[in-house]
Amino acid sequence: MQELVLKRADWRPEYARQRAPDTLPIEPVNDDLIVREETGRILLAQVRIDDGDDLQTLTRILRFRLRWDDGNSSTKSQGRLSGIRYRSRVFGFTEPKPLRKRFAASAAKLHEESPEAGAIIVQRTACLHDLLTEVAPEEARLHDELVTGVVHPDWLLDGKPWTSGIINCTAALPYHTDSGNIKGSWSAMLALRRDVDGGWLHLPEYGLALGIPDRSVTLFDGARTWHGVTGFKMRRADAYRFTLVWYAKQGFAKVGAAADEVARGARHATEVLHAE
Repeated sequence: MQELVLKRADWRPEYARQRAPDTLPIEPVNDDLIVREETGRILLAQVRIDDGDDLQTLTRILRFRLRWDDGNSSTKSQGRLSGIRYRSRVFGFTEPKPLRKRFAASAAKLHEESPEAGAIIVQRTACLHDLLTEVAPEEARLHDELVTGVVHPDWLLDGKPWTSGIINCTAALPYHTDSGNIKGSWSAMLALRRDVDGGWLHLPEYGLALGIPDRSVTLFDGARTWHGVTGFKMRRADAYRFTLVWYAKQGFAKVGAAADEVARGARHATEVLHAE
């Protein structure tokens, strides 16, 4: 596995929702890679994984059978980045958001609408955690302690220290940090793609671009590091680029057991309705 040691530069977007350029003056890395900072701390890893029948099945579901609007026209194609609209679906658990009249934590709708896809995603969680532990053991240990120290086990995907995730469908995302994550926790991003040029993950603070090849996993602290996705070109009409990102949401730090959460959410909803 290739290793790089990179120095972090002082970088901020020039304006809100600044997009990564379609082309960069650097070549992307498509091989297995570990990046360390000068302190020796692991910054990120990109690892190619073996193909599997479950990933082939998941790709077919994402391409042909999954709805991309969450079944709610008011949030159609709305991603995690405020004001940036793109096709995406949430998986795992959703934390309470009273302003959106979501008064309790619950399972994402995807698991009800596509149980097969949901099961594959949940089963992959353990594999991703094993990979993080293998390539960055100290970072994995700290990640585990941070998440399990504040999140009730009922909200951990397959008992592993991630609560939620998002599936992005062919989205060139602007530069951002994952501000809703538990501080210090890591994300895992699985890429499924075919016949797409570009769509690199650019980390401008480090002058690094990752090619995000098909069947690759990228592991990094998405809340700490600025990142954006370059533009892409479809070589065929049936080309695709999906990224599935597992993360630990800060909102679950204040959520109790699942049974108690349902009752609490019902009380909160009743209070709001009476107030209105």
